[in-house]
Amino acid sequence: MEIDWRYERKFTVKDLSFDQVEDFILGNSYLFKEIFSVRQVNNIYFDDIHYSAYYSNIEGLSERKKYRMRWYGELIGDIKNPILEAKVKKASLGTKFHFNINTFKMKRRFDPNIFNNIFKDSQLPDDIYSELLTLSPTLVNSYRRKYYLSGNGLYRVTIDTDISYYYVSQNINHVLTKSDHDEIVVEIKYAHEDDNCVENLTNQFPFRLGRNSKYVQGVSTVNDLLY
Repeated sequence: MEIDWRYERKFTVKDLSFDQVEDFILGNSYLFKEIFSVRQVNNIYFDDIHYSAYYSNIEGLSERKKYRMRWYGELIGDIKNPILEAKVKKASLGTKFHFNINTFKMKRRFDPNIFNNIFKDSQLPDDIYSELLTLSPTLVNSYRRKYYLSGNGLYRVTIDTDISYYYVSQNINHVLTKSDHDEIVVEIKYAHEDDNCVENLTNQFPFRLGRNSKYVQGVSTVNDLLY
């Protein structure tokens, strides 16, 4: 199976409104147009007891992996068509492997122990399921995402706003604790063979390129909230 490696360039925007950010994207010479509908994106991240995925990102390890479950729409309620994603990074390139997960009910009174049964019943590959048995939920997040595609079809940009993080306790029936985050995150995604022209595109943005990881930001945010 051929693996689709791509770049994800992330920009953290603190001093501009959403409308201003969108104006810069739509005014870019690469002729971006909005695609899809605005969606609420929800994620549950999984890590081991040592928070290895968190610290591998903090330390900037060239090869790393993290698991998350993603769905669209309401955060709480009957979750249909959730997807488990294994995100793999090698240096600046990344790829994702997707696995269908059975429908489940997401409650505000969060029970992390339900996921072992969900994974067991979802017919995951044996190696993936074995690895998940060593992990547990460590963060929930949610945000509003808009999508744009360049005129040549090579570059996709997303704008994430209304970002919220939720602390996850390993105690049964823990009520999710919410922390809002007022930054805007812009991402540019494209195939590795199209990297030669991306500087012309990004130089037209007044945004700061960074190593923004919502998982790292979320864990840090909820830890500040708690301590």
